Amino acid sequence: LISPNKEARENILHREADMLRPAPSSTLLLLVPSAESFRSVRDLYQQQGGPESGLGRYDDYTTQHTSEEADNVFRVFARTKHYTKKEACEMVEKAGLSCA
Repeated sequence: LISPNKEARENILHREADMLRPAPSSTLLLLVPSAESFRSVRDLYQQQGGPESGLGRYDDYTTQHTSEEADNVFRVFARTKHYTKKEACEMVEKAGLSCA
């Protein structure tokens, strides 16, 4: 579910949902990267002085890729899809599952 490709993410989740459907009491626990967390950490890193802060050099926090970030895809060693809570719930509900 962290692929930057939307179709791949949807296919993966639909397969997972189909595997759960035989047992109505099944639970799918998703742990996905948080878009809010990435932005918060990046902002803090930049406020502290970036590479000159003594925290280390993290190029992923020094460069923004506006077109990718519009879809909450951030570069964390590789292009990685991150989610807001609303976005994750919408994706889960579109697959026919409920979001708690």
